[in-house]
Amino acid sequence: FLDLERIEVLRGPQPILFGKNAVAGAVNMVAARPGDRLEGAVRVSRDFEYNDTVASAMLSGPVTDTFGARAAIHYRQADGYVKNVTLNRDEPQRDEIGGRVMLTWDASDSLDFALRLEGGTYDTVGRQIEIFGETPSPNPAFSGRTCSQILSGASLPLIGRPNGLPQGTNATAADNTINYQRSSNGDTSDLSTFEGALTINYEFAGGVTLTSVTGYSKYELDEFCDCDFVGASVFNAGVTEDYKQLSQEIRFTSPADRTVSWIGGLFYQDYELDESDYLYVPTNSLAVPVLALNPLIGANSAVFANAANPRVFAQDSELWSAFLQLTWNVSDRVRVTAGGRYSNEDKTGSRVTQLTVGLGGPVMNAAFYPLFGPTLGIVPHSVSGERSESNFSPLVNVQFDVTDDAMLYVSGSRGYKAGGFDARSNRSPAAGGTFEFEDEQATTYELGIKSGIGGRAEVNAAVFYTDYDDLQTSAFDGSIGFNVGNGSARIQGAEIEARWQATSALRLTGSLAYLDFEWTKYSGQCYYDLAIATTPNRSNCDYAGQTNQLSPEWTGVIGGEYGIPVGGLNLTIGADVVFSSSYITSLTLDPATIQDSYTKLNARVALSGIDRNWELALVGRNLTDETVVGYTGDTPLARNLFGARSYYGFVDPPLGVALEASYRF
Repeated sequence: FLDLERIEVLRGPQPILFGKNAVAGAVNMVAARPGDRLEGAVRVSRDFEYNDTVASAMLSGPVTDTFGARAAIHYRQADGYVKNVTLNRDEPQRDEIGGRVMLTWDASDSLDFALRLEGGTYDTVGRQIEIFGETPSPNPAFSGRTCSQILSGASLPLIGRPNGLPQGTNATAADNTINYQRSSNGDTSDLSTFEGALTINYEFAGGVTLTSVTGYSKYELDEFCDCDFVGASVFNAGVTEDYKQLSQEIRFTSPADRTVSWIGGLFYQDYELDESDYLYVPTNSLAVPVLALNPLIGANSAVFANAANPRVFAQDSELWSAFLQLTWNVSDRVRVTAGGRYSNEDKTGSRVTQLTVGLGGPVMNAAFYPLFGPTLGIVPHSVSGERSESNFSPLVNVQFDVTDDAMLYVSGSRGYKAGGFDARSNRSPAAGGTFEFEDEQATTYELGIKSGIGGRAEVNAAVFYTDYDDLQTSAFDGSIGFNVGNGSARIQGAEIEARWQATSALRLTGSLAYLDFEWTKYSGQCYYDLAIATTPNRSNCDYAGQTNQLSPEWTGVIGGEYGIPVGGLNLTIGADVVFSSSYITSLTLDPATIQDSYTKLNARVALSGIDRNWELALVGRNLTDETVVGYTGDTPLARNLFGARSYYGFVDPPLGVALEASYRF
């Protein structure tokens, strides 16, 4: 979002101009280009409560009559808004720096070049994760304690173990409510990115434009995770990823003022992803004495101490596609757009999962492998595969200008998302895991209107229906892994948005959306209470007829901005209210993880110069101080070790107030 010229929000599948993965829409962020005059800007904001500082700067202008340059930089340092009581620090701490350089050259009236280079490093210490929603363990060995109570050491004594479980316990793990405090031994995430794109435009004598876009993208990720999400010692994990992508697009565009205008071209993309991760059970893990209480493991629990699960995953892809879109201006008021994109993609993938004695140590004796499947969900294996798939995604759109200020439209389109290979499953397909998943298709029909009212207001409204075939899913396996699969769903809804310049000083905006999501086919991990109600060993349940996670029925926002001159300065007061109805936050569709409906109030008061070259603002976010959990999952191993229900959740920021200053020339 740094130094953008504009943001385009495109609803519904965008198969022709954006290709695969734009199955439900696209957000197109267009970087600002250098102009014909020297300009610059600096912006700094500071939230003193959470020591969150964000700064950005931009400098742009002509170097010669034909050559321009623009540079922008972003910096952020934040202490975080969740207290880690185990390590006595705030989290997630963020240290970010990123930048972009845009160079343009108008070589002639018909030929121009644009080179965009951007990259940065984004380092995070800690996470905004809290434990909640626990119920006592039904296992008599734990005397009715919850998972957090056991992990904190509050489970002394235990049946069959009078000295309890002092190994690996930590008193801070007892906190199991959402209160912006967490217990953890620490997490880190270091991400570095680079992206470059060279765009060349050449206009032929007849008005047709040839465009070449050459793109290169890469990132490197290194993460360490205390993935039991508590300060007690249970297990930890780490992952490294290395990704590289090269793409080339050649397209031809006709003039837009013809009876039939068109755009078409070819696209090529090649990428490589190499990932390695591990799970490690330290020697002081309390999982060792807990597993000793299991009669099927007993003295063999010692094999879990210093056990590691290294996993290596690789995926390569080569894609090419051809696309064509035609617009027929039937009359001054009627336009018909039709086209499609044909794609062919070849992929190879491999995954190797092992059990070793220590990180980087020798391979474990295979005789102990059967102990790790029921407890940690790990079954050592090696799998590989190749897949080749082709797809044709069409689009048809009819527009009718009812008046000079109102346009009705109806459209039908199909989006496409390629299939691939699963990096996160801990079992082979033969042992109940997953490896390969199919391509996803979404067919959407939409009817809408876009209208202007008196030159001072706009109202847009739409109703839509989407049928998902082989919608790609990710289901928690109940232990420490995830299994990617496919389902099917039906989605329908309606949206309305409006903007009104009520007076020269007052501008009002608002939007409201209704969403009805229904799985027509989905087999996902049984959530805790459902698994207990059916069979404790049952891993998947049929969720057909259920809604999906993160799919509130109603969402909306209403905002306003009022600006008046005051003593030779400009005073601007703005506010918006964001509303969401309740929704499920867990991919297991567990009703115990429902986020209640909420309303957030954000406000901004700004004072600026009469020419608006400087501004000083006070910004308030979530002034209603709503506690919102954005995503949740089963606390890893809580069920397997203790037979207990427990969840972890990512919490959104609470109330925050920042002072913001900016200067532009």
